Amino acid sequence: MKALLASLTLLAASTALADEFQPVRTLGVEGALLPASYCRLDAPHSFNEIAADGFWTPTAKDLETPETYLRPHLISWHKDPLQIEPTAKDSPLRPRALRMQLGEIIARYMKYRRQYIGLIIRGHRYIYLNSFPADKSNSYMQRLLGASDGGSQYWQVLYSVDDAIFSELQINGHG
Repeated sequence: MKALLASLTLLAASTALADEFQPVRTLGVEGALLPASYCRLDAPHSFNEIAADGFWTPTAKDLETPETYLRPHLISWHKDPLQIEPTAKDSPLRPRALRMQLGEIIARYMKYRRQYIGLIIRGHRYIYLNSFPADKSNSYMQRLLGASDGGSQYWQVLYSVDDAIFSELQINGHG
């Protein structure tokens, strides 16, 4: 997911203004829809080794299903972290760490804001949900937010609109 923020190179197009970020509130979660015009393809982009072919602009209605099912998925992953990270079975400490991080996310679930980015990957529509702590700043309405650490305060997940599946949960590490 960090690779997406780094290598996806979401740039403000010369015509994109901060007011093009659309404020949304879905099931009590505040966020911003990032318009496709904000993003530009200037090189092959990757999302965990999957090429993003383009962008689309989700609507508030497009967010209803992922926001309805995200918390139940987080709870399910908390019970069994191997669902989201099967390779964690190779490390005795990793499932415990994931469980702890997911528990923190679930406990603070309504204290996050999100940015929503529509991606086209292999002809299918996805929504990238970028989650971060809610604060008094409105910088999330002006630019894509990213952090290289911060632990469970910063996390991202990919949602397949076409298949109604969450994948690629990424929780930032601690600095």
